[in-house]
Amino acid sequence: MDQEGFSALCRATSLALQVEDTEKLFSAGEIDIDDIAFGIFFEPDIAPDRILCYIDLGAIPDEGREDIFSRLLSLNVISGTKTSGVYGIDKDGENALFVQHFMYPELLSGEQFALILKSYAFHAKTLQTTILNPAYMDSTEEVLRHSLMSNNLLSV
Repeated sequence: MDQEGFSALCRATSLALQVEDTEKLFSAGEIDIDDIAFGIFFEPDIAPDRILCYIDLGAIPDEGREDIFSRLLSLNVISGTKTSGVYGIDKDGENALFVQHFMYPELLSGEQFALILKSYAFHAKTLQTTILNPAYMDSTEEVLRHSLMSNNLLSV
């Protein structure tokens, strides 16, 4: 993929998501989907075969931080591969992140990319009410399975 292809994919994705400013995703690398912030970047000189996607899962509450960090690490053990994404925290340690690489993005249409991003927004919202909730008691495995299966992310 080159910059022109990335620009076209960003525009087509924004149109599919019915975003008002169809140039913002390409120019700023940012988009909000269902109140979830995404950072989407393409570095043709470093990695021309992939798009990097950072999904802000939200603030990590002060209460129960150790348990939440443990849950995030558990998610990586369960799902952590280059194709499944990884979970972490931002550089300030305030927000949880989900990071996904999209390999060979030239194979994606704007509609397909929009659908995937919508699915990740749903996944982020699920994690906000479960993994990032200190009072939540179900297993990390169950949370991940439910979130991914109920939104068809396992088949993407």
